[in-house]
Amino acid sequence: MHTEDRPTPSWMAALAKVGRLTAREQEVFLLLADGPTNGEIAERLFITERTVRAHVVSILAKLGLWSRLKACLAAAAYTQTTTPTLAEAG
Repeated sequence: MHTEDRPTPSWMAALAKVGRLTAREQEVFLLLADGPTNGEIAERLFITERTVRAHVVSILAKLGLWSRLKACLAAAAYTQTTTPTLAEAG
């Protein structure tokens, strides 16, 4: 059985910290689940790429993650384990 598709304990710890993110950081975090570029996120949220980069850096720090890839994987796991909210639906 492959375990690469399952969240690791460090991801689980990161998922428990999602509530520490600002509303905008949560938006960026949820968008990371699909693996878009900073430019694609910027277009979707009507912000600059530089602002997206700043949010990603903050997300990594607050969640204790070391790479964007881990953030993307954590976001994908998070979206599969939570119920959509109005912020996610919009």
